[in-house]
Amino acid sequence: MGYQQLQYILKEPAEGETVMSGNGATDKLIATIGVWQKPDDKYVYVYDGFWQMSRPLYDEIQKANWDDVILNEDMKKTITGLMHKFFDSEDIYKDLGVPWKRGVRTILRSYFPFPIGLHLRRSYSTALLETEKPSLSKR
Repeated sequence: MGYQQLQYILKEPAEGETVMSGNGATDKLIATIGVWQKPDDKYVYVYDGFWQMSRPLYDEIQKANWDDVILNEDMKKTITGLMHKFFDSEDIYKDLGVPWKRGVRTILRSYFPFPIGLHLRRSYSTALLETEKPSLSKR
């Protein structure tokens, strides 16, 4: 058994909100507190049983470039194009009610069944770096 601490913010719903919907005022408060607590945005959230910030992984991703990936040029261009297409399709996912940004690596794996040694993580990092989008990772 582990120890878990829960904290709640209770506030009556504003106009147009319900008790089950998000609340703009509390969302803004939580975001402000998050910025205050962690003003350095140079990190990646990593899930390893719980979420934690990783500056070393962020630094490693910043070094990513296609010269370190052993793939032919057409495949590198396809991966980059696929990443841009995925990030440009956020509205489609929302319209379908499907969680967006969940599983970019899954898409890459299904599109390119990389053999071991072909640097899936490096390809992912490099393509993601080119899109300039924030990232989450799992150990």
